[in-house]
Amino acid sequence: MQVRVLEAFVVPEPELQALAGELRTRYGRDDLDLSVAAPARPPEVEAHESMTALSYAVPELVRNALEAEAEGIDGLMVDCMADPGIEVLRETVSIPVLGPGITSMQVATLLGRRFSLLVTTDFSSRYFHEYARRTRLNARLASCRQVDIPPEQLQAESGHTLQALTEAAVQAVESDGADTLILCCTGFAPFSARLGEALDARGLSVPLIDPFAVTLNALAMLIHSGLSHSGIAFPATAISAQHRH
Repeated sequence: MQVRVLEAFVVPEPELQALAGELRTRYGRDDLDLSVAAPARPPEVEAHESMTALSYAVPELVRNALEAEAEGIDGLMVDCMADPGIEVLRETVSIPVLGPGITSMQVATLLGRRFSLLVTTDFSSRYFHEYARRTRLNARLASCRQVDIPPEQLQAESGHTLQALTEAAVQAVESDGADTLILCCTGFAPFSARLGEALDARGLSVPLIDPFAVTLNALAMLIHSGLSHSGIAFPATAISAQHRH
């Protein structure tokens, strides 16, 4: 089973190979062959957290999705919690496409009654409040708690990131009534284990959803089950038909 992770933003080639190796180490399964593709063009805007950046990401995601399907890849995951272009990709390719944002929120509804999103900045908080409303999950959303660190700085300030995540998680549970937490940036994934330990140490027994883990495993489940998105909900477009012929 071959799954390709589609980066929404440019990743230099050496870093891309390192990322692929890191993902295989952290999320690899015997039946899962993971690969990564990133946009070939330089970024159109500097800040990733903007509607403009998310919009510019879509054409390159489409290009990489079409290439993946032509290569025989079995399923696709977009590496961005905002799920840019998910519906477009589903009209473009026939293989299953999942975004970590909606997948994580839907899994959270299976595990508890109210979930909170641990987000990066004010933009993310506003974006995901609206995303939860559009996907009709807002009734289950307890809060968006932000750490006020842009995605590109999460690793550079790892100590501060972990402390801010811990404080946000505790507030979400104790003040907002959340019983399930989502790391609402794929850049938070390396902090998942340590954050879980910090919450356990405080006696807070809540599921902590790593979006990469749940999305890749959900994708594997769909592939194993022979399922993909509905052709009625997401009818093929001219570009997908032309590419297949």
